[in-house]
Amino acid sequence: MNYYDEILIEIENKIKNNELDKAKSIIENELSMLYIPIEFENKLKLLLQDLKIEENRYLNEENIIQYLKEGKNEFLIYNFLINSNIKKYIIEAKSFLSISKDKQLKQLFIKFLIDEGIDEEFISNNIKFNPSKLISHQKREEYNYLCDYFYNLFSNDNPTFLKISLEMIELLFLNKLPTSVKKVELEQIKNSIEYYIYNNFGMFDEMGIIEKKLDIIEYNAIIKGIFNNN
Repeated sequence: MNYYDEILIEIENKIKNNELDKAKSIIENELSMLYIPIEFENKLKLLLQDLKIEENRYLNEENIIQYLKEGKNEFLIYNFLINSNIKKYIIEAKSFLSISKDKQLKQLFIKFLIDEGIDEEFISNNIKFNPSKLISHQKREEYNYLCDYFYNLFSNDNPTFLKISLEMIELLFLNKLPTSVKKVELEQIKNSIEYYIYNNFGMFDEMGIIEKKLDIIEYNAIIKGIFNNN
């Protein structure tokens, strides 16, 4: 039995034991690898189809309430809530924000509540907020300023750098929810993203220019805010 066989058995066992979040995480991780054997990839995709069937079996109100009590299957809870009439499940929505250990799901759910304009008070990470009083981060002046800056900087010469910078901006704003980026932070954010890209691609001349304008303590905090999903 090789590594790939062991992974497939592990995923199958997770699905059988109703550990659907863990099974999904393993599948997505394996599919994200730079290289996997085609036969293994096809089996993973079949298991992903099985997983979706199992998820649908458990997507009902009774099971969701039980999952909330047990603090498990967060992806199923999230999927159920965003595909339901959320105004009917305000109590469950508040409970999800309080029990969720998956930062990315929690932030995506806050974004969903804001986009839906839900007029209720919620708490996340000890911050009280009313989604109806907030605007989508993608409509904020600060968000569009940063996107425009990197579009003008990279769109003609380096679309790869543009893609990376826009993804970093999206993650930064998403991870700050329900708060947001302030105007006074924009210059350091701009410099930090630029420095990070140049540093990772070995562009030392450009990196040196940005480094003179960079506060390294703020740089570390900004990069952590972008990539830290814990």
